Amino acid sequence: MATARRVVPRRGDAPCRFTRRPGDAILPSDPHQTAMRFVLPLVALVGTACSQSGKKPRIPQERVVGTWRSDTLPAADAAGRLYELRIAATGRADWDATYLGKGTIVERGTWDGADSLVRVVVRRDGVGERSSYLFVMRDSALVLRPDTANGQADEVRLLRR
Repeated sequence: MATARRVVPRRGDAPCRFTRRPGDAILPSDPHQTAMRFVLPLVALVGTACSQSGKKPRIPQERVVGTWRSDTLPAADAAGRLYELRIAATGRADWDATYLGKGTIVERGTWDGADSLVRVVVRRDGVGERSSYLFVMRDSALVLRPDTANGQADEVRLLRR
């Protein structure tokens, strides 16, 4: 039969209040350390499982893939503006903003969709700054949500062409 021996705490540790026999598991006497060691990993595992269950379903590609265009919209310093969004099944997206009489700004990037939302993240050719656009699928149109922070006060409606 093995004899019990007292465990000597390391410097800075709280004193241990148990005796250990050879082969016994070593558990700290501090309940906070026990929680950190056993409860928190369990909480993290449960939290990960719950976060996966709350994800929105991906939007079907056939509802989104294609070419979408706006009607001619008013512009402050041009005769008008047109928007065109090309979405590919590969995850690629091209966003063109044409200012009539001035030229076209072309941005390329990616798209992703969930539920009725489509997010497009693009970069202007030659410029490293990213732009992000959030569209809502309404009936048979993609509607660009207004961005009042960038001066866009009205919705932009794109129809499949």
